[in-house]
Amino acid sequence: MWYILDMKDRATVWERLLARPPEVLFAKASEPRAPRRFFVRNLWSLNLYDYESQVCLNGVPYPIRPGYACVIPPATERIFEWTRPCVQRACHFRPDTAAFPPYPAPIMVDAGDDLFGLLELFGQASRAHPAQAARANALIWTLLWQLSEYPRVGQPTPPAARDRLVAEALSWLETNLAKVRRITEVVEHLGVSHGHLARLFRGQTGLTIVGYVRRRRIALARHLLTHTTLSVKEIAVQVGIPDVHHFNKTMRDLTGRSPTAYRRRMTGSTYAGPKGNGHRQGIAAERQPKE
Repeated sequence: MWYILDMKDRATVWERLLARPPEVLFAKASEPRAPRRFFVRNLWSLNLYDYESQVCLNGVPYPIRPGYACVIPPATERIFEWTRPCVQRACHFRPDTAAFPPYPAPIMVDAGDDLFGLLELFGQASRAHPAQAARANALIWTLLWQLSEYPRVGQPTPPAARDRLVAEALSWLETNLAKVRRITEVVEHLGVSHGHLARLFRGQTGLTIVGYVRRRRIALARHLLTHTTLSVKEIAVQVGIPDVHHFNKTMRDLTGRSPTAYRRRMTGSTYAGPKGNGHRQGIAAERQPKE
């Protein structure tokens, strides 16, 4: 089944949310440690994701991918499942508009690589709240306006074998992200033909398997550059691109910045690690997985 609003209903929801600046009551980035089940009873929520996971909203599973954002109505039961360290960015707000009930379904959108700009807006709002409440309200209003322009993500409940096959492929790729070199590895692991898996994978994710691995590696690299003091060479190894020159090129292709420039923009730090060959010694130049 698909938990989805038609375009007319979706437009109505955004019109009501965006009529005036919302009142922001909470805006914070945190590092969750374990799965959580909770409600936010009287407030709307906005979550931004730069990691991969899953959230159940009123019993409906929604995939989380880097670049996704979700607007959640009040009184929605949510169960987050975090399988690795991540940063959860959440805002609770009250729209300055007429009463909403009955509430619509949550809205999950895919902002893609534009997420970086949205994260910067969220960071400004988080720093402004609560001392500069009007500024925080205006920033979150701007963020919501931008999100309203992105395509909505459908959330199927996967009963079919083809859905399970892609889920198994995603799980295997995530576990082996740093060491996979050829797509034949995941094909052999699943015991299916290359062409069959490639068609199903692209149909459900919108990406080739190679493209998915590339984006996931850079998503992990962005997280490590922002939230750790690991050197660029150490991060390149951890994400599976041990050739630093190739790592630099891939970062530029997907983010428009080198690893050092990205870290400087996100943290103000220019630390790139000690000089020398470091982790590159004894490691062959990385090649992206081949179809």
